[in-house]
Amino acid sequence: MDDWNALEYDVLEDFAKLDGQRAARTGFPEVVYSEGKTTDQVTTILVAMKKTNEIVLATRVSADVAALVKAHADLTVLLFRPENMTIIIIQDIHYFPTARVLSLHPKPTTPATSQVVCVLCAGTSDLPVAEEAAVTLELAGVHVQRIYDVGVAGLHRLLRNRQAIQDADAIIVVAGMDGALPGVVGGLTSKPIVAVPTSVG
Repeated sequence: MDDWNALEYDVLEDFAKLDGQRAARTGFPEVVYSEGKTTDQVTTILVAMKKTNEIVLATRVSADVAALVKAHADLTVLLFRPENMTIIIIQDIHYFPTARVLSLHPKPTTPATSQVVCVLCAGTSDLPVAEEAAVTLELAGVHVQRIYDVGVAGLHRLLRNRQAIQDADAIIVVAGMDGALPGVVGGLTSKPIVAVPTSVG
């Protein structure tokens, strides 16, 4: 990008600047990181983003905040700006509790691509991070193969899924205590691997 001044953003009150051109630049819209934000802030940001994005996604959303956002944003929301007033219809609100992801987007029925991303995690404690990745991919129209609880302490569990790992186009490996897992998976495939450390353990 040669001229950064040409990039525009939407100012929401005094707490957020929305990057409305993110999807055009990267293929996926800006994602709302909700931890530390108030329910009103999360709701306002999501509704404003729905104005220009088909996919609207918030991560690290607790069940309590998700319920409040649903109550605030249910069906019809009146979005006020000094220059105009817009009515936005919010109908497809989905909460994925394990992933702690909230989306304002119809659940995709079929993947938009034939490519497969394999999401692995070492243990059950790593599930929230693994599911956050998996749900985000699915909302982006990517087919996901989940392989969970395959830490190297029980190597046979991983090796039994070797074919699925080798068939995948890319692999995401989520591990906390089992930091060796990404390296072991790297020995089973030549496909790209994204290693995601967690704070578990």
